[in-house]
Amino acid sequence: MRCLVQHIFSLRISFRELLFMACIFFSVFTTTLAQSKANSPVEDLKTKSCVYLATQVPTYMNPPVIDGILDEEIWKYADLDSLLYGGFPDDFESIWTDFSDILVSWRAVWSSQTNRLYVAVEVYDDIKGTFDNANYDENICYPWRDDSIEFFTDGDNLGEYYYPHYDVAQRWRVTGLNHRNLGDYPSSGCHLYDGDDFITAVRYESDSLWFCEAEFTIYDKLPDSPHTLKTGDIIGWDIWYNDSDDEIYNDNLHFYDREQQIGWCYRGICYRDAQFFGEMLLQGKFNSPPTAPTLIFPADGRYLNSAQPELCWEVPVDQDGDSISFRIEIATDADFENHIPGSPFDSRSNEEEFFPTGVVSQQIDSCQFQPSFYLEKGQYWWRVTARDPFEAGPVSITNSFTVDTQAPVIDHFRLLNPHYGKNWYDRIRESTISLEIQYDEKY
Repeated sequence: MRCLVQHIFSLRISFRELLFMACIFFSVFTTTLAQSKANSPVEDLKTKSCVYLATQVPTYMNPPVIDGILDEEIWKYADLDSLLYGGFPDDFESIWTDFSDILVSWRAVWSSQTNRLYVAVEVYDDIKGTFDNANYDENICYPWRDDSIEFFTDGDNLGEYYYPHYDVAQRWRVTGLNHRNLGDYPSSGCHLYDGDDFITAVRYESDSLWFCEAEFTIYDKLPDSPHTLKTGDIIGWDIWYNDSDDEIYNDNLHFYDREQQIGWCYRGICYRDAQFFGEMLLQGKFNSPPTAPTLIFPADGRYLNSAQPELCWEVPVDQDGDSISFRIEIATDADFENHIPGSPFDSRSNEEEFFPTGVVSQQIDSCQFQPSFYLEKGQYWWRVTARDPFEAGPVSITNSFTVDTQAPVIDHFRLLNPHYGKNWYDRIRESTISLEIQYDEKY
């Protein structure tokens, strides 16, 4: 018997999957928070809700290492969002739909231990721009006209006009080509930034797919007022992507210009006025752990003829809607004092033995585990615990099963009906035949 699992989607969504999802759901946005910005615009387009819920890095996890690989466990729990507004540069009234040209997804987490915000960005761009507009030897600095990402932050979320000082709000940029960190503070224009407040890493997987990790110190006002990140904070936030395909050449300034610019909130000129930023809510400590998993198969006390049994359980409910991972224990005694080799098994590190692998969403109905090695014949006990990004829930009940891979040997059988002769197997009128069978398990 095989436990069927409904696998809706994996946590690490591919660009093709995201493209399909974005085309369907690009008009769905999170409802607005009660807190509004000072001096916020009243035009319908510019008051559209832009809210992102940033996941806190729990104390038992390390914050991301900024290397562009995006393999840290916490990224699996962070909400995925994408850039769905824009087109021609500064075209704030359009919805972006050409995902075969550009598709940008991102997610963010924050840490109270480091007081840092961490952002991971995945960029699909059909053409990799190769012209470098940041030639500092010639005092030319137009990185926003290259393939580049721009981050906008406002620690106190007051939505103030900040050009050209970039102090009460900040714009940070990273270019894909040649990987440069750039900032606009303390004056207009741009300069290379090599401080600790903005650290990035860029990794190209191919000419059309690249990844960026960034780490920020968030400021209420530069340079002396860093913002202390805490649960429930709302900071000003936006993220843009500039696309250059080396097609539009400016003869006067001798550079190739960007063709497209898309953004997350993108409701106004963010690089001058923080009132056009969206909002990022820092969430974390208000957590309800998942309930105990319900064991499905094998039923308690079941004999199994496979030395690699498939153990199946229901995905429990997490009241916060968090994705969850699992820990399964298998022992040769009911007190779990004698675990089998490798037990307990964790779905985050033993992915080849779990299906679905890794961390699963609440859309998954059930999960299963199959050991990668053969169990010896005998009786085993097993139980499962679910964990969300912050804590583990209660352990499931304990069930047992017995591995018995050898078929029994029948010594003899006796017909219980005395009317049957030696040719009892001939056609008869009765629908059942009663037998007494004696067998030896040879166990």
